[in-house]
Amino acid sequence: MAFQFKLPDIGEGVVEGEIVAWKVAVGDVVAEDQPLVEVMTDKATVEIPSPRAGTVTSLQGGEGDVIEVGSVFVVLDDGVEAPVAAPVAPVAEAPVAKAPAKPAAKAPPKVAPSNGAAAPSYSLPAPKTGGKVLATPATRRVARELGVDLSGVVGSGPSGRVTKADVVAFSEGRQTPTASSSGGASLGFTHSPVPPGSGPETRKKVIGLRRKIAESMVRSALTIPHFCYVDEVDMTELVALRKSVNASLVAAGKSKVSYLPFIMKALWIAFQDHPEVNALYDNTTNEIVTKGYFNCGMATDTPKGLFVSVITDIPGRTIAELGEEIIAVTSRVREGKASPADLSDSTFTITSIGNIGGLFATPIINYPEVAILGVNKIVERPMVVNGEIVIRSMMHLSPSFDHRVVDGANGARFVSRLKVLLENPGLLMAYL
Repeated sequence: MAFQFKLPDIGEGVVEGEIVAWKVAVGDVVAEDQPLVEVMTDKATVEIPSPRAGTVTSLQGGEGDVIEVGSVFVVLDDGVEAPVAAPVAPVAEAPVAKAPAKPAAKAPPKVAPSNGAAAPSYSLPAPKTGGKVLATPATRRVARELGVDLSGVVGSGPSGRVTKADVVAFSEGRQTPTASSSGGASLGFTHSPVPPGSGPETRKKVIGLRRKIAESMVRSALTIPHFCYVDEVDMTELVALRKSVNASLVAAGKSKVSYLPFIMKALWIAFQDHPEVNALYDNTTNEIVTKGYFNCGMATDTPKGLFVSVITDIPGRTIAELGEEIIAVTSRVREGKASPADLSDSTFTITSIGNIGGLFATPIINYPEVAILGVNKIVERPMVVNGEIVIRSMMHLSPSFDHRVVDGANGARFVSRLKVLLENPGLLMAYL
């Protein structure tokens, strides 16, 4: 008997999910609890298991498609025969007079495509005149932030779904072209001979985490007026302190710590003088939500893309505890075993690319936070100290701020305070 499996409720407030990868194909025999599909929501990526054993007879949607909670997306033949209904005696029916036959409607004339013989034509879907507008919650948020009425936006997604690109394009007074089924042409373009000097190219559909990253970055860049401030910090004393702390930890059989726990503690102290930096901006109410606690997000590079790992309760943990938690959380994230708590509720984010190189970066803020700290490479360089040339361990800090919340002068004062704490790590001792 055919069993129609509907997308279950996979999280509070989640109404739909994007198909990232099918784990089965039509014709496969699956066991109960066997993973069927990987689905990404605004909150997390989850695998949906089969509720029963059977043979897959139908899969609804392809990778990159969005399906709503409660809609059928897998049909299974579980081998159970449907009950046979008891025969019903036929009921005599009175003869019904037949209506005169109507002449068959003429088929519409064929219209030759305008972009060349035997070539397909392309057009934008007509705007909806009524009913519910198909759009994800994230798209609706962008529309609210940009002041766009979704009912007037032409959707270029599956089944006329309005995408974030459609909303942004509409706000800029343009339209998003509808791609052809082959993916090789779009509205207003025709195929032409390959010009000299060009070469082969490939196309890869942006789905799953990469699309979420792209959407998040676009939302942040469109919504938040960024400004970056760069300063140089003498890390020599902190380098020595970390070396001493790690020696003690190794002697006690514990793991070494990176510089991040020290920087997190310094940030918490600096927030006491600059609480506006540890805050969120609520675009729906135009309120600045200042946080009296500190959960630190960390931009984490993984084989699947960029995640923001979250370390909670920075004030309540020691340097050693923070070091252990950083290792535990980032390991779960890189292995694809992170829980929603490992990826949510950050109040301020650090992005560290010092192990790769470069002088400094201008990072994009982790929406809806109001600041992000770029931590860069520590390099030994000759510096002038008290009139003498000495070798010091120098590092650039490159935070970005939301100019709606943090003025330039306040951002500079915050970085100056952070610099003093890092250059004089003895000031951190009361918080270790």
